[in-house]
Formats: sequence, structure tokens, C-alpha cells
Amino acid sequence: MEHISKIAFPGLGIGEFDLNNMAFDLGKILSFLGKENSSFPVYWYGIIITCGIVIAFLYANYRGKYESIKSDDITDIALWTVIIGVIGARLYFVLTKLDSFIPKGEFNLVEFFKNVINLRNGGLAIYGGIIAGASTIIVVTIIKKINFLKLWDMAA
Repeated sequence: MEHISKIAFPGLGIGEFDLNNMAFDLGKILSFLGKENSSFPVYWYGIIITCGIVIAFLYANYRGKYESIKSDDITDIALWTVIIGVIGARLYFVLTKLDSFIPKGEFNLVEFFKNVINLRNGGLAIYGGIIAGASTIIVVTIIKKINFLKLWDMAA
């Protein structure tokens, strides 16, 4: 399914143009390797968010030297924050759309959890990701005895 968005940057003198939301289909690439022909679209927003996470990590790692925070600690914080942040974003999304995940009168715990962990079937909510990510940073800084304010200054 193809979704086209119209994009413009009038302040830069770039007029309106069409952009396909899907960057590429990983399923088609895998089919060349002998895998079953299936669709696995990769969208631009996922690529952009991933680039943002990587750039933020690299910047925090760079700033960590000046704030006396070890690179290993920043890596640990980044890994836990991303993982727990995605879980929090999905959980928040599911909780706000609970009626879509539980058919009326037919609650099945196994099916419910399959739907919850299936990130390809639904979405993520940024509020849940921010809440879970910020909570994770607080917990990890306490466990690792890192100056919380220095880390938050770097994160900002």
C-alpha cells in the first residue's frame, strides 16, 4: 500500500512535492536471498527517528568526556532508554486504544499480548516513550551513581 505525502519548504524556496512514506521494502530485498516473498515496508519516519537516536547517542558520548561520564555508562543508558522507551510507547498506544485490542466479551490473554508486542500492527505513542525513557534514565543514573543533572543537561 503506497502512501504519498505532500511536502514543502517555502522558507527555503522549495515548493510542494510528493514523497512516498515508504523508503523501501525489506521483503523484496530478502526475496533475492531466497527468503519467502513477503512485504516488510520500512518507512521514512522510522529512518529519521533512528538517525536522531544515533546522533543523540554520539553527541552524548562526545559530551560525556567533558562531564566525566564514562562512554560505557552512556551506552548502557542509551540501550536501556531506547528499549524501555519503545515498550512504553507501545504500551501507551495500546492503553489509549484498548477497545481495538480487546474484542467485546472475548478477552484472550495470549492473543492480547501477541497484538501488544506486534509493532507492525498498530503504532507507538510519543508520550509513552518519553515517560518510559525519562523514567529509565532516572533509574539507571541512580543505579550507576551518575550525576542526574549532568546527564539531563547533556540530554537537553
